[in-house]
Amino acid sequence: MVPTAGFGRSRPGGPGRRPPEIGAVFACIISLTIIIATISAVGGTGPLDSAAQAAEALKPVAGRNAELLFAVGLIGASALAGAVVPLSASYAIGEAAGVERSVSRSFRDAPLFLGLFTAQIVLGATVAMTPVDVIQLLIGTQVLQGLISPIVLVYLLVLTNRRSVLAARPPTARATASPPPPWSSASPPCPPSCSSRRS
Repeated sequence: MVPTAGFGRSRPGGPGRRPPEIGAVFACIISLTIIIATISAVGGTGPLDSAAQAAEALKPVAGRNAELLFAVGLIGASALAGAVVPLSASYAIGEAAGVERSVSRSFRDAPLFLGLFTAQIVLGATVAMTPVDVIQLLIGTQVLQGLISPIVLVYLLVLTNRRSVLAARPPTARATASPPPPWSSASPPCPPSCSSRRS
């Protein structure tokens, strides 16, 4: 029996490994929960133009500690995004360029990867210290992402269907039972211990 491709095939990491589809659905459920909770908390306050207004809108839910709670959450989200976004972009560009990419390397070993990572952090810190409206900047980047995402998806679809790019990909296995060759017997071969008993 040939192993099956897809959900029926055992994935790397053993039987305890969950398929990535479960993680994607779980992430979407969490995002939807965050959106619903935010709408129920600040939905009746009108449009928010600054972080101070967002903190004020949380007072009916969080009380007098709303500003502190919002500041802690904003710092945590900023620290996570400040590490994940520059690293993912640097890894993607480094992989496309075929150069060394690792945070454990020095600037001499991985100049492009670490240079891009450092430049993105410096650029983000510079923009954060300018008097630009951060809320409007976030809304603008989300709108830009929504406009670019369909183009990126079409590009990935075209790229993954090129045989020149995925020429080394193994063919998709199907669940088929291979019939025994005509010269083989119906019964399995006798092990050596069985042969010694018969003799």
